[in-house]
Amino acid sequence: MTLSEKQPLLEGYTHTKGQRYVLVIHGGAGTMSKEGSTPKQQAAYKASLRAALEAGYNILRDGGEAMDAVVAAVTSMEDNPLFNSAKGAVFNVEGKNELEASLMLSKPPASHPEIPSTRRGLGVTLLTRARNPSQLVRALYLAPEKAPHTFFSGVTAESIGASLGAELVDPSYFFTEHRWREHRRELGLPEEPLPQHPHIPDYETIPPP
Repeated sequence: MTLSEKQPLLEGYTHTKGQRYVLVIHGGAGTMSKEGSTPKQQAAYKASLRAALEAGYNILRDGGEAMDAVVAAVTSMEDNPLFNSAKGAVFNVEGKNELEASLMLSKPPASHPEIPSTRRGLGVTLLTRARNPSQLVRALYLAPEKAPHTFFSGVTAESIGASLGAELVDPSYFFTEHRWREHRRELGLPEEPLPQHPHIPDYETIPPP
């Protein structure tokens, strides 16, 4: 890695006097090498990571909760098909998108004093309709009366989340041609014909090789 690649994504940002915080994001566990990608693709990923950091940073800068900053940063990546989260997520072996998210806190946020001090986190899994799993898990965490447990899955998680304002979408929303072809290649199966979804998101934000 060259020195230029180690430069911070949010250059020029400074802390307000008395404010000290750290925000760390992770773009995924896949491998992206220089040899297997173009400068245009690398720039697209860096710009998207920067946008996620900015989303979280803006909340912290304005005195917001760490929990909300994290959810804002993750939401940015969930809405971006470059990342394996929500829109553009990889498929399971059956060709379905199943999503998950978890939220862990050292203590409940000060903005929600009604949350019991023992409530340190919540997880959701097997989601197929939650547009933003990070927002759904936040909603459940903040509603101990409706979601008293620490782990929920599938329809139960989504139905409770929807009652709390989390947005649900048709499962086809998560589909991208890029991920579908990748999925089929990994299984040694033909990439075409493509599934006939009523809505196939545009994946041209991923620059071609």
